[in-house]
Amino acid sequence: MNRTMRDRILDLVTHHCARITPSDLKRRMRRDFPSGTAHEWRTALRHLIDTGAVVYTNHFNTTHIELGHTRPIRVSKRILISPSNCLFQTDDREVVIKLNDGAAFGNGDHPTSRLMLQGIDWAMAASPKVLADGMSKAIDIGTGNGILSIAAANLGVSRIIAVDTDPLARVEANYNINLNRVQDRVVIVEDVNAAAITKNYDFIFANLRPPTLLALFQRMLAVSVPEGVWVLSGFRAGGHRFIQKGLAGAGYAVIWQSETCGWGAVALKLKN
Repeated sequence: MNRTMRDRILDLVTHHCARITPSDLKRRMRRDFPSGTAHEWRTALRHLIDTGAVVYTNHFNTTHIELGHTRPIRVSKRILISPSNCLFQTDDREVVIKLNDGAAFGNGDHPTSRLMLQGIDWAMAASPKVLADGMSKAIDIGTGNGILSIAAANLGVSRIIAVDTDPLARVEANYNINLNRVQDRVVIVEDVNAAAITKNYDFIFANLRPPTLLALFQRMLAVSVPEGVWVLSGFRAGGHRFIQKGLAGAGYAVIWQSETCGWGAVALKLKN
């Protein structure tokens, strides 16, 4: 029972859309384990705390239970995010992204980051022919700490341009890219108009707010292959209608979409 309770607590803390409080956890455990006792789930929680799997945090004088940084977290079918010093065994088909505990946005705990990773995982799995010749290219606009570029490199993209205007983000991205040993496939630049960005990119990833995405669409169209795949997030659930406005006159089809915790993401394919 305690092991099952531990697994359930980890699942709740990992996938809860907001920080979970001890009271929230108590209510959920009573509902999920009506025959269990308070002592049993508290013992399960204590074990997770003692092993560092979860930790107590305090935000504005409210106690929360959050994931510790001691074990990998699965964010998509094939992608796991791991602390840089964590050692564990995985399936050969899985991709493990090791991250430095830095300050740049995008370490996998925000819903849009998870949605982007899920979309990239799906897009790569759906594009075996594009990846097969070893010539595939992608642009990651607003790379943050480089997590999307690292995922794409490990899923088979041959060359990736990671773009970010924030110098701190570029420093963290460089660290994480080297940590994950994909520096031979990822180049970091500070502007979408950089000379390193030419044409004919098979994939574009952008986790940005709608006004920023709209401002970038024409540039993205200019550097995409005719049937390029874009994975986009940064907008609220159901809020991707702005894409129709931004791509008016350009043919495309939405080939994947998902929502979680009030946020949305799409993958779209341009039409030649």
